[in-house]
Amino acid sequence: MIFAYSWVSDLLKISHGKEAIELDDLPNIPPHHETSQLSDRLEINWVDERKQHPQHPSLIRATFRTMGWFPLLIGSLIIPNNGSFVLRNIEFTTCQGDLIFVIGPVGCGKSALLKTILGEIGYFDGTVRVSGSMCYVPQEPWIFPSTLQANILFGKAYDERLFERVMQATALDADMKRLPHGPETLVGDQGMMLSGGQKVRVGLARALYRNADIYLLDDPLSAVDAKVSQHIFKE
Repeated sequence: MIFAYSWVSDLLKISHGKEAIELDDLPNIPPHHETSQLSDRLEINWVDERKQHPQHPSLIRATFRTMGWFPLLIGSLIIPNNGSFVLRNIEFTTCQGDLIFVIGPVGCGKSALLKTILGEIGYFDGTVRVSGSMCYVPQEPWIFPSTLQANILFGKAYDERLFERVMQATALDADMKRLPHGPETLVGDQGMMLSGGQKVRVGLARALYRNADIYLLDDPLSAVDAKVSQHIFKE
């Protein structure tokens, strides 16, 4: 996997500034990984890629297909060193099932990285390629003046099994039982009827209910106690 990361990182660097990259641009495979079968399979997948996407063929996509990987997000952010933006020279790839932690002090750019992936910060030199749907949970979730259930569904159709699973995963099921009208309890403007920890978990539940491919969570457990945090992480 380490050679693969380097492989794709090199491709991202090569693709930067070029309208298209060709099979010859692919960095050499390390000798202990190289086989004629792998090379043949890559060439076949590259031909298929050009047929399927004649306008914008992706050698990176063909490479992942050859290796049997299912990339969800590929990013390359190359920020000029003389700029004021806090993110510089970041390259990464995530695949299905990956759990990635971004750790650093306050103001180092963790939230900015997530917003760049979301497309909310558009002025940077580099590329972000996302495959699949995304859900973002901000540090301070927005709660609108309606019922608890409406805040979680957020316009989606009610699915009883999914709703119950989400409530259990976020430990909101116990809170719901204590509310006067259960999931139909009005939470008030900005969720004034809820505690800080409950608001955060409503935001998490809303994201989980979307059943997305990629979840971007910005400090999701900061207002939750240790016991509940452990439950959420486990679930």
